[in-house]
Amino acid sequence: MKNIKLSGGMMVFLGAFFWSLNSPLIKFLQVDALLTCGFRSLIAGIVLLPFLRPKKIKWNLWLVVYLIAYCGLCVSIVLALRKTSAPIAIGMQYASIIWLFL
Repeated sequence: MKNIKLSGGMMVFLGAFFWSLNSPLIKFLQVDALLTCGFRSLIAGIVLLPFLRPKKIKWNLWLVVYLIAYCGLCVSIVLALRKTSAPIAIGMQYASIIWLFL
């Protein structure tokens, strides 16, 4: 049981570590922002592909709207990180829900 807790804690640590590398890597890479977003999405798709259950997906209009909105979110985060400083872009990202409610 100890190994499961240790590996779970390690996975959380690695997830937080790689999440925090997002901003510096986007600032460091001298590649087009849309290409960066495409590569990020491709890597995420490859990693998550083993967990996909195609028979459970119910394609409808709302799923397509969600996919388009999520693509817009990813592109806007990468563009904001590219155009401004990382703390401002991340602050805008986390404060966006407040603006939705207002």
